[in-house]
Amino acid sequence: MSSAQQLTTLREQLEQVAVQLSTSPLPPKPQRLRGIGRVITDSWPYDNPLGSLILEAEQLYLRA
Repeated sequence: MSSAQQLTTLREQLEQVAVQLSTSPLPPKPQRLRGIGRVITDSWPYDNPLGSLILEAEQLYLRA
């Protein structure tokens, strides 16, 4: 899978997304956190169920 540091960074970014989602309004789309999906697609196995969930969550967040 990934290094412990990479997983820690992803977790921190997901926590920041959760904070943004719990407050209103969301930042404008150009200012939203990005890059989680790129890390997943570049370094995780394609059939990883957690990776798929994270990718889907990021897309929903970016489109909200």
